[in-house]
Amino acid sequence: RTAKEREKQELEAAESYMRGFQERQGGPDAIPPSGEFDLADDAFDPVLPTFFDDALSRGRLICFRLETEERANYSVVHYGADDGAFDCPTSLEKEFQDWQASLPTADGRPLRLTNLDQVPAHKLRTATLAFNASRRRRFDQAVEALQQIPRAQTLCICRFQPPLKNGEDACMPKAPCFDFPTTWSSLRPEPRITIAIKALRMKLWLLRHKVLRCDFLCDTHPG
Repeated sequence: RTAKEREKQELEAAESYMRGFQERQGGPDAIPPSGEFDLADDAFDPVLPTFFDDALSRGRLICFRLETEERANYSVVHYGADDGAFDCPTSLEKEFQDWQASLPTADGRPLRLTNLDQVPAHKLRTATLAFNASRRRRFDQAVEALQQIPRAQTLCICRFQPPLKNGEDACMPKAPCFDFPTTWSSLRPEPRITIAIKALRMKLWLLRHKVLRCDFLCDTHPG
């Protein structure tokens, strides 16, 4: 097989997997928005990493609380206009694509480097400022949602899109997104829950299963 054929086969396999995931989440065997699982290999539902990545890509907050180092309780938190439903069309990628499509290109196609010069500079500048402001509001909403969680959490994660800095950023075919992983002490701190060894254990699991996109750790406190 040629490299192109392998790439096509891999793409088709990935698309087939995602269709299966979507069908499952629309049926009675859907992974629930909260639950618990063992961190050991082969001890958890193999679809869980996809479920977590999908939730983050929709702009939702995920919290993990580890009572022990080997078992995690998780909760997917939605906020703002998101109702938490699986069929909710909201996602960071879709919001970026909708913004690109809203710009007045002469060829009527989404914004790309090939048609960037078709958009009046002042319109692009105004649209970019508004979009960046909306990304900041979304991140602030996630932090506000985190502040409302009553119990300490070993690790909480939200995915966000950073500000667009130039025309090249605005023309990217996919939204450049990053994750913000942090412990959450809550109003009633529980050091045994937010201890570094547990937070790092959870972070490592997410990195190993290709959910987490950033390899750092923050601590967040009320206020």
